[in-house]
Amino acid sequence: MRVDRSATVATGGSYASFASKQVSLGGHKYAGGTISCPSTYPKAISGQFATGSPAVFATDSYQAGKSGWHTVVTNTGNTAATIQIGTICSK
Repeated sequence: MRVDRSATVATGGSYASFASKQVSLGGHKYAGGTISCPSTYPKAISGQFATGSPAVFATDSYQAGKSGWHTVVTNTGNTAATIQIGTICSK
């Protein structure tokens, strides 16, 4: 999955959320990536993902260094689903 933290940015005080572009994940497939926090919000505190499919769930999520978060999602369904992964960063 191409990870581009500037695809979606939502800020709110001391926290910000950076997300990948939306991608299509085929049935019975998995994908993931690491999103690093920028210097303005240098600490990764959590990962997140978004989808409209109940067949997609997070299968791995962990801190990658001090400023990144790695998230992997799996589509257990038979059809493709749109997904997006992200990282929540703090100041």
